Amino acid sequence: MARTALIELFNRFITPQDRKDKIYCNGADNQYPERIERIVNNSVTAKLSVDKFIAFLVGHGFDDDFNNVILNKKKKLTTYDILSRIAKDVGYQKGFYLHVNYDIEGNVNYLDVLKFKNCRTSEEDDNGYSGYVWHQKVWDAKSVLYVRNKKDKKWYYPYNSDINIINAQRNADADKNATPEDKVRSFRGQVLFVNLDNDSIYPNSYIDPAYNDADTEHRISLFRNDRVRNGFIGATVAVIPECADAKEWEDRQKEFKGLLGSENASNLLVLEAKKDSDKPLSDYIHLETIESQISTKQFEYDEKTIQENILNCFRIPKLLVKNTDGALFGTNAESLRTVQKIFQEDTQRERDTIQNALKLIFKGTDYEDK
Repeated sequence: MARTALIELFNRFITPQDRKDKIYCNGADNQYPERIERIVNNSVTAKLSVDKFIAFLVGHGFDDDFNNVILNKKKKLTTYDILSRIAKDVGYQKGFYLHVNYDIEGNVNYLDVLKFKNCRTSEEDDNGYSGYVWHQKVWDAKSVLYVRNKKDKKWYYPYNSDINIINAQRNADADKNATPEDKVRSFRGQVLFVNLDNDSIYPNSYIDPAYNDADTEHRISLFRNDRVRNGFIGATVAVIPECADAKEWEDRQKEFKGLLGSENASNLLVLEAKKDSDKPLSDYIHLETIESQISTKQFEYDEKTIQENILNCFRIPKLLVKNTDGALFGTNAESLRTVQKIFQEDTQRERDTIQNALKLIFKGTDYEDK
């Protein structure tokens, strides 16, 4: 009896490790962020959409003076660099992780963006406080099946700017006889996790509803590439009388290459025909062209639907990523300005979220109102 099965492309389950310091898996295989990044980068429309989305989130950044403020002396990252990294993770993953550290008085003196795909979050404690943020370059399902030893793995405290909590965490991190300066120097810092999907542990990427569409676009491209590389593309068949020996065959090949040029020789198929001495030579020499198997209209409707679905996930007007009438600087200029304004307004929520996160971190400093 024949059997059929419906297999989903991927499952999106988020489950915690059943241990102390439980870590929430991000996806059934704990590789949802990596898969999202891969699917976006493989799809032309998805990549264009993410890049455009990021560009609108960053814009011109802040004012010129604040854009150039060094927030991370170790990596020499400016405020603008930090904003660009935040926007990239928002565009791909719909969330971001900010690594913060403090001077001895509890003022922020270090800021960095941890790559979203490298971070996972622990379950909240019994009092409802946020769990630790764990960081490593490669994650898989097995990464969270075993007891975590904080001394062996990279982890960070959840963000809390209360100086009393910061000092308690510094004391926990430092050696018993450490000086206050040593405690500041050895403190691992805190991480602020910003999730633009407030009702979920981890956010679903903007591309998530069109995940299969992005994958299909990639596979259509692979299919076409395979047809072009391995199929007939207007190939020519030349039939010639049978050659007397291998040398004559090689000579004929060289003659054809000389006529066609070496670049076009691969599109020629030479066949030998056994010659009957009673028939003239002209009966055995002829050329035939095999029509190309590549159809320019194949998948045309599918691609149009796919592009629209992906653009809709990011709320991007089509004109911003694909100009079809060539009138970008002509009669269409006003339309372009209109859709730019609309998209600017549509992405205001994301910009406000980023701004509020930075305001929270720099609250009470000279940078708060920047």
